[in-house]
Amino acid sequence: MQSNSSTDQNPSQAAQNRQEQRANSTDFKATPSLQPNQNPSQAAQNSQKSANPEHTEEEFEKFVARSFDFAREDDTESLKIMLDYGLNVNLANHKGDSLLMLASYHNSLECARLLLERGAFVDQKNNRNQTPLAGVCFKGYYEMAELLLKHGAKVDEGSGLTPLNCAIMFQRREILDLLLKHSGKKLGFWQKIFVKISMLFAKKT
Repeated sequence: MQSNSSTDQNPSQAAQNRQEQRANSTDFKATPSLQPNQNPSQAAQNSQKSANPEHTEEEFEKFVARSFDFAREDDTESLKIMLDYGLNVNLANHKGDSLLMLASYHNSLECARLLLERGAFVDQKNNRNQTPLAGVCFKGYYEMAELLLKHGAKVDEGSGLTPLNCAIMFQRREILDLLLKHSGKKLGFWQKIFVKISMLFAKKT
């Protein structure tokens, strides 16, 4: 008659069984395993990311958010690296402001040029239905306006505050002349009146 009791096992068999049980246990499997050329701290970090996918997503969101800062700060080198790694060139923030919008509004000329060369939509509107060129006309950035127009920006795109209306309203006479020359458009009757009133008001102030 055979016994199933562990007491019938010799000491070496019992030790071997205990090792096998530990190898198959959940606790043992949960510990990070080292890969070739990987140090223990790297293994621990990888294990933490695998156990906490939300942490990885949060880090990714922070990484992507940095691209908006790069566009504002004209950090072309950093933005280029992100684009090379697959960042969407038409990425927009919660306000609908695209990378090109932010670069244009902050007069980040080199970043704007990079984005346009990579295929950014020149007239991509934000949540207020404004285009990058409208923001540039508001700020008065002549060179940026030239760049956007060269890449096909429309002077009457958007609703209400179109680039043309922004140039008139905020008395950007040089940019207004640039818009009219580039587009071949002529000011309407009321637009001409508004320009004259704006010029008179500017002289008095």
